[in-house]
Amino acid sequence: MTFTTLRIPARYTFVAVSVVALAAVGIAAWGFAQAIAIVWQGHAAQAEIRQNIGVRAEERQSARASEVLLRNRQEDIRRIGAFFVPRHGPIAFIEAVEYVASRTGNTISLDIDENVGGERALRFRLTVEGGANGLVDFMRAVELLPYKIDIQDMVFQDTSPAGGALPGKTPSVRREAPARLLLSLDVSAR
Repeated sequence: MTFTTLRIPARYTFVAVSVVALAAVGIAAWGFAQAIAIVWQGHAAQAEIRQNIGVRAEERQSARASEVLLRNRQEDIRRIGAFFVPRHGPIAFIEAVEYVASRTGNTISLDIDENVGGERALRFRLTVEGGANGLVDFMRAVELLPYKIDIQDMVFQDTSPAGGALPGKTPSVRREAPARLLLSLDVSAR
């Protein structure tokens, strides 16, 4: 069947062919637009992937630099770690404090207050007894210990009966008056 046998006027034929042609052009344009959109999405995905690759390359380079730095600074890290008392093994610190007390001519008793100090520190309570000068020497020596120590509380008590120096065996010799030092120390722990 052709349009001429149906006797459709030429004007209607032209309109029908034009509508079909416009529909075909519209469908082709829509398909082309979809193809362009897919290409643009692909370009956007590629750009994002390139950016992620760049970021990951920078992170990897930074990680390698950090690894080299840590490897080169092992001795420094070890020395810094020595400033902290092991939380579950403070024996070395206790022995150091006891040694300082004996070297300065004092007696010491100490304990750890586990309820105070927090996660980053251990709280030690010290009672040091000796002469006033020996207690001052003890405090100076404790300040020089290779630990991070924060003095939280310090009480000096004069324990001599008369509140001053005691007479020695001879009038020209006087011995030092006994005293007591009560300390609360926070020592950084790991």
